[in-house]
Amino acid sequence: MNQVAMLRDHQQPHRKSVPRMPAALLDIWDEVCDFETHGDERARTARRWVQQIEYMRQVTPGIRIEDDGDTIRIGELSPGCRACKAGRWDCIFLTTDCNLSCIFCLTPCGLTKASSLSSLSNDLNVLEEIYAHSEVIGIGFSGGEPLLMPDRLLYCLSRLRAKRPDIYFWAYTNGLLLTTHLISALADAGLHELRFNMAATGYSHTYVTTMLRHAVTCLPSVTVEIPAIPEHAKHLREALPAWNHAGVKYLNLHELIYEPGSPSETIPGVREHCRMPDGHACEFNPRSSELVADVLRDIDSSGLSLAVNYCSLASKALQMRGRRRMMSACTLQPYEHLYKDDEAESVCYFSNTRCEFAHPTTLTDSKQRPPRIGAAIVRRLLPLSLEDPGQWTHFELIQEAVES
Repeated sequence: MNQVAMLRDHQQPHRKSVPRMPAALLDIWDEVCDFETHGDERARTARRWVQQIEYMRQVTPGIRIEDDGDTIRIGELSPGCRACKAGRWDCIFLTTDCNLSCIFCLTPCGLTKASSLSSLSNDLNVLEEIYAHSEVIGIGFSGGEPLLMPDRLLYCLSRLRAKRPDIYFWAYTNGLLLTTHLISALADAGLHELRFNMAATGYSHTYVTTMLRHAVTCLPSVTVEIPAIPEHAKHLREALPAWNHAGVKYLNLHELIYEPGSPSETIPGVREHCRMPDGHACEFNPRSSELVADVLRDIDSSGLSLAVNYCSLASKALQMRGRRRMMSACTLQPYEHLYKDDEAESVCYFSNTRCEFAHPTTLTDSKQRPPRIGAAIVRRLLPLSLEDPGQWTHFELIQEAVES
């Protein structure tokens, strides 16, 4: 057995037998212990996702199941959705304000009025530079309601499209602020896709439907993107033929979740607990996936040309893994290597009072390892923004420090 294998087989200590370590390493230890505490919850979530896939397969034989079940669809995916599932997209938040107050909104309550722009940067000049040297192939404009700032939307879209004409651009809206002139301006600026949240206006709002029909005539693609709310099942299913007739190309249905700290947290309805692979906790409505299955079956049996994508929690986990991987170009430290799609691994050498990170390859060369010090393999979940340090998920003690 080689040295690395022998070191890795060392029994990992328990929290009650914490070795002497500097405070910074103890903080990592504690964070890993907290993460592991919820391992059973994450495993239950994974089992639930497997059951969901089997249910979908049984009730709707015509669906396509890909990415080990993380993608469930009928018809083609929007290029924007493909970019999202690959983690190769960015979202530009033009404003946190909105002209509606939807109870299912996932935007955190209490956000400041200042725009965060993007998790990559708050400066459009910096974003341009990042996009020029990144794997980003899709950019969405969101909010709040981005059409509260139409001039800013048109400016950002035109400027970024000129720099990266290969990128696919889309925008989200509830449709109430659209005009025929604005739709034409968006088309001229190079918008590829407009996504209407028809649930925000009751599924069949006369003015919004008129704008949707006009958008179909001006833009390459029009999408309806909504949460699958069980209590709205009748309205949703009745609207499908009208959307299809209007020329809507894509229908994105989100699994209904109750996100802590957002308006959706208080929606009435059936709830179950979920712990995502990255440790994030939320609640979801188990009847939401049943409604999606009904819609998929409606589309499959009626011959409607709508392409439907189920944006489930499992699908969102796939998106986050891809995004963490894409952002590793900015967030991976020189002493780390990419352990998996979304985790970075390094070695921490430590004495009783200080610690230093090094690349895992240093474990194989005893000359690179100072004597009488401890060593631990650590892994962190890579962050989704440049300000976030990431989540420590693994701590493996290789050698305890020897006191001088």
